[in-house]
Amino acid sequence: MKRENLDRGWEFRLGAGSPYEGLTPGDHGQAVDLPHDYMIAADVDRDAPAGTASGFYNAGVAHYTKRIHIPAEWDGEKVLLYFEGAMMNATVEVNSCRVCLQHYGYAPFCTDITPYLYFGEENDLCVTVNPSMQPNSRWYSGAGLFRSVWMLHGPKLSVVEDSLFLYTDRIEYRADGSAQTAYLKVQAEAANDTDRNLESSCGCDVCLVGGEQRQGGGFAQNQDSGESACAGGGKIHADGG
Repeated sequence: MKRENLDRGWEFRLGAGSPYEGLTPGDHGQAVDLPHDYMIAADVDRDAPAGTASGFYNAGVAHYTKRIHIPAEWDGEKVLLYFEGAMMNATVEVNSCRVCLQHYGYAPFCTDITPYLYFGEENDLCVTVNPSMQPNSRWYSGAGLFRSVWMLHGPKLSVVEDSLFLYTDRIEYRADGSAQTAYLKVQAEAANDTDRNLESSCGCDVCLVGGEQRQGGGFAQNQDSGESACAGGGKIHADGG
């Protein structure tokens, strides 16, 4: 899938409630770019619930808003948001519709926003974070969108984000003990978000040190609507042969 970075041009508002409540035309929040940590800007408090674990910092609810343009030619594709890190209890809304809730702040997560979009128009994106349930970590965690955010788009039949896994299955050695051939295994998860069964195929190329490219194994399968796992393999000669 193709990626677009969304780190620039967010509006930040601190406080519970709706981020749009009481706004008048031309009213804007604090302009921020990601990564952003608003806990570090707070005053230290000797009564902070986490005490020394958080460095006596505390943080309440905050909102990040942004308008994103979705091209009309993306209609018929799948559009995702990928968050590398949001601390914590992050609620994602698109055009005032709740898309997902991610509790854990250290784990990246991906969410499908396709059903909530207006193609060919500007769309409202809001991420609300709530790290106020303290103590919640053994060290200073920060608060907010502390890693990058990406927008992904592509066909509704595609490889699931972060599902690609490559490992060495086994190695064959020469009589003198030097490595001769390494057998690689590649695993990937395919998702079919269409309303019909499709046949899919997938292959992989491995780029060796020095830039030489080798064609690896592949696989094909009938892809039902939904998700499934599939795997393929290939071999690489350690001596370049």
